[in-house]
Amino acid sequence: MLTPDRLRKLNLRAQFTPADYSDHDTPGLPVITVAGAACFFYIDDTGTLCLSVHLDALDDDGRKLWGERLVPVRVTVEDTVLYDSRADEPSLLEYVAEAQKLTVRWRARAKSIRADRPLAHNGPADISTAIDDARKPFERAAWDLITSMAKAGA
Repeated sequence: MLTPDRLRKLNLRAQFTPADYSDHDTPGLPVITVAGAACFFYIDDTGTLCLSVHLDALDDDGRKLWGERLVPVRVTVEDTVLYDSRADEPSLLEYVAEAQKLTVRWRARAKSIRADRPLAHNGPADISTAIDDARKPFERAAWDLITSMAKAGA
């Protein structure tokens, strides 16, 4: 059982390891480790702020806490929950992923339509426009859902 005292002790044992660039081929990125769960937080060579969570090296405390089960994870940016593995409802991140999948499917479908159908008498521009017009309502609905969830703080 996770008591407030045990929780406090686990968090107080968290360790921060700064970046290490002594080996130019494999630099060590900055990492925070709690109960063996490692969270790398760094800026990559494109200037993107990156977060990478690694749960494959849990220590004894981590194994006692989570056992062989999946480690529950919650990701937030500011006060918006992007992902929560324990949530009953899909998270904002899952809606974004679904919207991206939808866009990929429509692009793939557009390519297959262009390849499979003979050109209409008005040319390929009409086919492309028709495909884009058919895709737009789906993308708009997904985007509206994402923005409404973000405004609601979901």
